[in-house]
Amino acid sequence: MRADGDLRQAVLELQLRALATRARGGKSKARSDGGKAKALGKGGKGGKGAASGAGENGSGSEGGAKGSDTRLSSIHAIAKLCHAKNKHVPGAFRPEAIISQCDMPFDHCASFVQHNCVEFYTECDHLANGLRTLSDADMFVSRQFSTSFTRESGDRVYPEEYIASLTSRAVAASNDEPNIARTKAFKPVTKPKSYNSRKQQAEVSKQLQARLQMLSGGLELHPQAITETVPCLQFFGPGFNGGASAMR
Repeated sequence: MRADGDLRQAVLELQLRALATRARGGKSKARSDGGKAKALGKGGKGGKGAASGAGENGSGSEGGAKGSDTRLSSIHAIAKLCHAKNKHVPGAFRPEAIISQCDMPFDHCASFVQHNCVEFYTECDHLANGLRTLSDADMFVSRQFSTSFTRESGDRVYPEEYIASLTSRAVAASNDEPNIARTKAFKPVTKPKSYNSRKQQAEVSKQLQARLQMLSGGLELHPQAITETVPCLQFFGPGFNGGASAMR
């Protein structure tokens, strides 16, 4: 295994190898059981589905006969929504089930799908339709955190389930001519660049807080303070007289 320093690549490689090992182990066990699994697969007790996972719906496992529920990693779930495999096979692709397996909140899922889905398209019109659906999801994301729209306590249908449904179906419903080369490439999804901006903003706030406490003797930075002025931070400090001229 070679990841060239890419931690995400290494984790994905380990996951794939673990799944392959478990799959081989399940086959040998089925043979040692005297053909019981084969009998179930032919319509015995439990039917064909009893010995197989749930496939693209994201809720099954390699050892489906045990009835266990293996959750998808967040990155794996996002990749499934972007690939949208078997979407034309009835019952094979269940996007809401896939996104429900994701550990990230639905608003974060929408950001990840929107950031990674572009390279799966080949037609601009199809991409525009997909992004339009994701834009509708963003509208419900804004209402999720808005104080202007009230809802009953404990209601998860609005707007969370609206976000989940729109986000999970955006690519599958619009991408009629997917990029075959991208769908076959083993390339992990990446996080939106806005996450780097948030991380940098948190670092800036920490620097401003430390500078404020040093100058004022313990004052706290306001939670809604504007922190985009970090380039000017170097001009402010004890004993520095060039701040005013530098700002001019």
